[in-house]
Amino acid sequence: MQILNEHYEIQLYTASKKDLAETILREFDADFYISKIFHRDHCWKMPNGTYLKALSSIGVDTSSCVLIDVDIHRYQKYSLIIIKG
Repeated sequence: MQILNEHYEIQLYTASKKDLAETILREFDADFYISKIFHRDHCWKMPNGTYLKALSSIGVDTSSCVLIDVDIHRYQKYSLIIIKG
């Protein structure tokens, strides 16, 4: 995280609630590196009860970002790097 932070602004976008995201960041001592936290309140709730991370609604320039996540289905269509959770 330290190396990435030297070159990029790091933001967290999770479908979890804000307090859970903040707790996890503190546990991993990563809260220092994160400039913004987007959480469930920034997601769109879908009819099936899941949450979609709507990057366009938070003003993310999707032409110059890379997303790393464990779930491809939580995003609108963008460039994604999927990792196994």
